[in-house]
Parts: sequence; C-alpha cells; structure tokens
Amino acid sequence: MYNYTNGSAVWASRITGMLNASADFFTNGIMYEACESSTCNNDQRSFKAYFSRWLTSTTQLAPFTAGRISALLATSAAAAVKTCTAGTRGTNCGLKWTEGGNDGSLGVGEQMAALEVVQGLLVNETRGWVSEVKGTGSSQGDASAGTADKTGSNGAQVVVITMKDKVGAGILTMLILMSVVGGSVAILVS
Repeated sequence: MYNYTNGSAVWASRITGMLNASADFFTNGIMYEACESSTCNNDQRSFKAYFSRWLTSTTQLAPFTAGRISALLATSAAAAVKTCTAGTRGTNCGLKWTEGGNDGSLGVGEQMAALEVVQGLLVNETRGWVSEVKGTGSSQGDASAGTADKTGSNGAQVVVITMKDKVGAGILTMLILMSVVGGSVAILVS
C-alpha cells in the first residue's frame, strides 16, 4: 500500500477531490446514472459496473478512502440487489437502483453493474494486488511459451514469413475481394 504521509498530501488531496466530485453519481448514498431520468444507451447501462470497479480499486490503492467508498458501495449494492427480480428466472437486475425494485430495464449492462457493486464488497476478503514490483507476484512471463525458441534481439518472438505464406495470403485476399465485389454486383443488378 502506498503511504500518503510525508510529502504525499498533494496526491491525497487530489484523490479526495475526485472522490468528492463523484458524489454527483450518488443520490441518498445509492449510485445512479444521469441518463436514468430519460433513456440510457447500451454504454450508459454499464457505467455503474466500471465505476464500482474503479471505486473498489481506489480503496486498495488509497486505503484512506476505504471507509467512505465502502459505505457507498454497501448502500448501492443493497439497492442493486433489490432490482434483481425480473426475467424468466427472477434474477435479472434493473437499471434504476434508487426505485427500490426492478424498473423493467434488463440487459448485460444492468447485470454487470449489479454484480460489480456487490463483488466490490468482497475486496477485503481477497489477497491484495499481485505485482512482481511489490514482491507479491510469483509468475514469470515467457513470451516464447509453447513455441519454438525463436527470439529476436529484444527478446520478442520472431515469426519467419515464407513465400508460401505470402502466396496463401494473396489468394485468400483475392477470394474475399471477389466475394465482396460479386455480392455487390448481385445486389445492384437485382
């Protein structure tokens, strides 16, 4: 964990400032998307999933935020779970968590958002971030794993392209081009 004392007050104040600005995405402690008052597109429906994940990560990277963020995630998770009552199995989650029930808006974004906010509450049940730099990681990468040992001067795998590869690529390109042109002509003629 990063130590926010001794000269890091600037970063702590910047993180606090961003966290204060995020209050715009909560009402009564429950996360919401501004489009909920009208119509949300597919991207907006999944916004709360990403936001929940970033907030959860912030609690690990800047531990002084954990209390405040955890309270918001807990309130939002409780509200999100109340919307997971629709669909054929009665488990599809809605978009508008502030309504206290399912709003009829169902989809992948809604499911991701509810899962992510609930999952964020489990962050303290897992081991911390794994990083070779921090000494918590044990995995070593191997760029040539599963291949013959052909590496360049920078350690990257070298793939030798033969004349057969070039001819095959040319034939495949011509077939695709002929299919596109032929299909276009057929559409225009009919």
